[in-house]
Amino acid sequence: MMETASLYSALVLTLLLVVGFVSFLRGSVKARTVVWLLTASEPDLERLRTYFLQRGFRVQDIAPEREVVTLVGQVRPSWGLAVFLVVLTAVAIACLGVVVGTVVPDLAGLPWLAGAAPAVGGLYWIGAARQEEVQIQWCPPNTVRVRGHKDELTVMGRSLGLTTEPSS
Repeated sequence: MMETASLYSALVLTLLLVVGFVSFLRGSVKARTVVWLLTASEPDLERLRTYFLQRGFRVQDIAPEREVVTLVGQVRPSWGLAVFLVVLTAVAIACLGVVVGTVVPDLAGLPWLAGAAPAVGGLYWIGAARQEEVQIQWCPPNTVRVRGHKDELTVMGRSLGLTTEPSS
């Protein structure tokens, strides 16, 4: 009796972990757009534009009345994250297979489904490769509002040595 209860509780916990894992996979391709307020001077605007052009972005639109420049660039997927997701998926499927195979012996061959894990890497690769938009807006007297992908803006702030703070 105790052994059966332990097996079913392990199955329930494993299924909860699977739900969290699926959520993690969905989040890996989700666009994370943020707005940063930069303390900057007018010459820093040209540095920002040059920085994004060097990173492969191109000017899509200029709205002089709002002092906004919109740049568009292609975000490349990360090989490291793709490999990590494939390995993580293989381990998760194998663990789920062991637990399910222990509770339901007829399904004992389930861990071999881990061989399908590379499909998750492919789905990540397709979902993560997308066009990103960055908007740069001058807000006098000494603030620049930049809207774009969180990772891109973090690298930008470090590269250019600008003081950043997230906007609410």
